[in-house]
Amino acid sequence: MIFFKLQASVFIMMPANDGFHGIPSEYVFFRVFFHALFWAQTIYIGYKIYLQSHIDIFFVDWEKQKGGHDVSIWRTILIVNEWNKMQ
Repeated sequence: MIFFKLQASVFIMMPANDGFHGIPSEYVFFRVFFHALFWAQTIYIGYKIYLQSHIDIFFVDWEKQKGGHDVSIWRTILIVNEWNKMQ
């Protein structure tokens, strides 16, 4: 649906979602591709999770405590995020 803010009348609306005298709905093409793309993306995300879960990389922070305070966990998170950007 195309519309503009503060518009006084409807400009364009989507067609009705029903068949007309045996003619299939105009949304069949959209529905088929929507479901195909959804499942393709789901499979791709599952594949990426599978690949990333089988990597043997351990990040070890050897920094010592400073003044009796623990090293912030944010430093470790930032290092891991930079590693992810390099992939």
